[in-house]
Parts: sequence; structure tokens; C-alpha cells
Amino acid sequence: MKKVFVLFLFLVPSTLLTAKEIAWEYDLEKAKAHAQETGKPLLIDFWADWCGPCLRMDREFWTNTKVVAVSQNFVSVKIDIDKNRMVSGRYRVSSIPVIVIADPWGNEIVRETGYSGNIRTYLQIFRQVPTDFSALKPFAEKLEHSPKDAEARLGLGLAYSRMGMVAQSDEHLQKVVRNKRADAELRSRAQIGIGVNCLKMDKAKSARQCFLKALKKFPETERRDELYYGLVVASIRMKDIATANTYFAKLEEEYPEGKYTEAARQELEQTGG
Repeated sequence: MKKVFVLFLFLVPSTLLTAKEIAWEYDLEKAKAHAQETGKPLLIDFWADWCGPCLRMDREFWTNTKVVAVSQNFVSVKIDIDKNRMVSGRYRVSSIPVIVIADPWGNEIVRETGYSGNIRTYLQIFRQVPTDFSALKPFAEKLEHSPKDAEARLGLGLAYSRMGMVAQSDEHLQKVVRNKRADAELRSRAQIGIGVNCLKMDKAKSARQCFLKALKKFPETERRDELYYGLVVASIRMKDIATANTYFAKLEEEYPEGKYTEAARQELEQTGG
């Protein structure tokens, strides 16, 4: 039995027998290609060999077993700021250490500057980031080749919203709304999307303003039912049941059998309104 176990030790890769180390990459473009292929986000560590806190992170943070484990959700990249000044400049790195989490195309999601030694805080941040960005790929790739493609940007913004990444979603949706050359229907969908994001952030008043703005700017939108529904929900959350009923009446009149009409009815019933 001992001989069999010894043989097994030789056959199993050493990485499975000991705690794994972070599989660092050192070329951002190659890391981005890997991230886009796998759908994983980027975890970028900006450092330098003369930086005391950076070396401390290397000793106690990046070797921590929990950090190593969560790093498997990312494509991890180490960027020496002295050897990669263009990359450091692109991310506006003025002091180190800096950790940047970005989507597979290098767009920043969140950053942490300095090192406090509080590993738990970093782990919480790492774990809040979605681990699969594959749904964004068709839109992001299209934008790389056609940066002014409003439909692709709208798709990217809505995909970010579905992932719960409201700030990134709003950034793209706002660009669609401001794009005067974009189709009016695309712009109306972007404006509605911004309102939905406000609801996700519990900003009911801002959401209602967004929906009203969309209704005023794009009265012919094909999504008036969604707009009215948003107005009902936002008004309910503002505890303005009278206004919620007003918009529900319009929704029911224009779309008596619509899915949003039924959803709005259920929302109102739950409030007793």
C-alpha cells in the first residue's frame, strides 16, 4: 500500500499537493487575451521592487491561502511601474501599491491604493466581483472594432446592469443617451436602463425622474409599457400610491393584457393601493 501511495505522489502534479501560488502574468495584453477567452476579470497588481508596502504584500498578502484561492476567479497580472510606464499611465497610477480589478477588456471596475494589512477587506472586494463576463463578449468585441456602435454599447450597458454592476452600466448607457446620431429607440432603451439602475440602487426619486425624462423625450418609444411600469414601481417606493395608481391607469388603458400591466397590478396589490 505504501508503494502505491508513493507512486501516486509522483504521478499527481505538485500543485495539487501543496497550496497553489498565484499564477501571475506579466504582460497586460496577453492577460487580457486570456481573460477574454475565459470570461474572467483581471486582477492587476501595480508594484515596484523599491516599494516597501509592495514587498510586504508579496510576503504576507499574495501568499495568503484565502487570497490564493480567490485569485483563481481572476486572471492575475503583475505590472512593474518602472518597466511598464505606458500601462501605469493608462491606469493613472501615481502611488503604489495599487490593485485594480478590471473587466476582461481592461476597463477598470474598482481599485484599492496602499496596503493596510487588512486581508479581510480585500477578500470582500474580490468576492463581490462577478467571476464570469462572457455575456459581455459579443458587445465588447463589436465596440473594439466600432467604438461608435450605439447598439453594441447599449447591449454592453444592459449586460453590466444584469450583472449588478450599476456604475459600469450607467457609464455606457449615458453615452448612448447622449449620442444624437443614435437611433431614438436605442436612446430610449438606454434612458429606461438608467432608471432601472436607479431602482436597483434604491434611488426611487431619481428613477422616476429618469422614466419621466424618457417619456418626454421619446414619446413614441416601443417600450411605453416598461416606462409606465417603472413609474408605478418608483412611485410605490416613494410611498406615493396616488401617483402610482395614475400611471397604472395609463398602463392598463394602453396595454390591458400586457405583462407589465399584470406585474404593476401585483405591485399595487401588495401595497393595498
